[in-house]
Amino acid sequence: MKKTFRLIGMAIMAILFSASLSACSDDNEPDDPDNHDRNLVGTWVTKDSGTNSGVSWTDEISITFNTDGTYSEKAELVFGNESEVWTASGLWSTKDNVLTVTMLESSDPDADALGETESTRYKVDGKKLYLYIEGDDTQVLTKK
Repeated sequence: MKKTFRLIGMAIMAILFSASLSACSDDNEPDDPDNHDRNLVGTWVTKDSGTNSGVSWTDEISITFNTDGTYSEKAELVFGNESEVWTASGLWSTKDNVLTVTMLESSDPDADALGETESTRYKVDGKKLYLYIEGDDTQVLTKK
């Protein structure tokens, strides 16, 4: 069961990381307002739940985009009576409705995306953030 719990958690983190990054050029400074859609600044959350092999699970993900071009992320997964929390942080920028994220730190010892940059298309509509994850469904987060 612990292995299943870990796999679900890693899948959630993979979705978020794949929803973010693509190479940033060196001239994209975090404090450059032209590279940061101010509509993203703030904390965004999503919560999901389900059942796997008869065991209930929930996950809650929170991502905060700061005005200085940094971000922090927290994911909590509860699987039956067990729970795990992961955190990550790094840099973010935007251009032409593409969100680019570089993860610099993670509390997950198995994280293999440190220093990597990925990108995803996004749209902000009021208090909803839509991340269009390649090859997957759209991830919808709500502004806190």
